[in-house]
Amino acid sequence: MPDELKPYVTDVKVNLFEVAYLTWDQVNQFQSDFREVARYFVQMRESGDYHPSDDELAHIESVLQLLNVMDKDHRFESAVNERLGGKKGVRKMSEWLSRVIDENQAIGRAEGRAEGRAQGRAEGEFETLTELVKKKLLSIKDAAEQVGMTETDFCKKAGLPIQQ
Repeated sequence: MPDELKPYVTDVKVNLFEVAYLTWDQVNQFQSDFREVARYFVQMRESGDYHPSDDELAHIESVLQLLNVMDKDHRFESAVNERLGGKKGVRKMSEWLSRVIDENQAIGRAEGRAEGRAQGRAEGEFETLTELVKKKLLSIKDAAEQVGMTETDFCKKAGLPIQQ
């Protein structure tokens, strides 16, 4: 390096390592909450799945924020926002993961119920249109348009003779 640049350049030795490639012995040497972060990345590299420990964390918000930034998993951000909003019950990553799984299952059940209701309404509508066609109160063309089908598909689904 030219001597004239030396006053402007900091000479710092940096040791870099990839957390995901630490051995389990190295991970277990950490004494701080960072051990949970290291566990997360090693597990995700090895199996693609995270099984949190039951260790109580001193700074769980910081751990969740770090994982949110590093992994771009917005469930971490949601957990941080919830904790900062006054719900401070979670102290362990395993508790946090259980809560996320419970919330996702509840959302899935709600979506399933909504989907079932929508499907039921659609089936009810189709049956009503089929009855109107059978009673010759509605044309096959109009009934098919109502449900977004071709006339042939409507007739097949309704068990009606296909019109030529």
